[in-house]
Amino acid sequence: ISFATQKDKNNNIRGDLTGLIVEEKCRKKTNEFSNYYLQKFIQMVIPVPKEKLDLPMVSILNGFEKEFCSKGIVTLDYVEKFFNMVMIDFPIRIKEELVEKIKIIHQLTLEKNNIKYKPSYGVLCVELLEVLFKCILNRSIPSIDFNDEKTLFWFECKNTQDIPCIREYNRFHDGLKHWSVSDMVYKQKKSRPVIYPYSFKSNTPAAFVKAFFLSSLPISNTARIPQNDVDFVDNFREICKLFLK
Repeated sequence: ISFATQKDKNNNIRGDLTGLIVEEKCRKKTNEFSNYYLQKFIQMVIPVPKEKLDLPMVSILNGFEKEFCSKGIVTLDYVEKFFNMVMIDFPIRIKEELVEKIKIIHQLTLEKNNIKYKPSYGVLCVELLEVLFKCILNRSIPSIDFNDEKTLFWFECKNTQDIPCIREYNRFHDGLKHWSVSDMVYKQKKSRPVIYPYSFKSNTPAAFVKAFFLSSLPISNTARIPQNDVDFVDNFREICKLFLK
């Protein structure tokens, strides 16, 4: 690229020491050439879409829900609330990883025990909690907290601030609580010691699911859970011990 300068009537050079020609016509030509030259470069801008954390539950399960039946108090809507409330801030890859692990363990449970029936959606919720805590969160099964005054109890998960996949601990904590909160009956008597000071009935989906996690608490389970569901969860947990080491 060469630049030319001209002298005016007073014998002065029109230009500056940087080589930029002040004459408007020359400046226009250089701009046109620059634009033409830069157009030889191909620039493609590919925007990366923002991750959708609220992906529909049906897309996440990808047909796995068909392995369960609608008999019982727990509905598919309650399963959907698990993703919308408990796992709302989890990346989609974590949700898909959770479901894939459950699918494998579920299938092994069917084959190893020669099970021909379909458990209820309540069992699916138990499986989601079992694998979420033991595999994704690297924690034991969720503990249960309760309020003496309001006679409410819910799932609790403490000390999860150091888990990378949880973006907002408070939202996860509150979501787990709201998803699982249910009523219980206070039965303690002052006249004599009572082994189970609390009792509850599985008249809500949340109470039904919690019935599978109450073995270590002084709570009497008066729920009538189908024996098929109880047996399936027991077998599922046995496979979990082998698979989730």
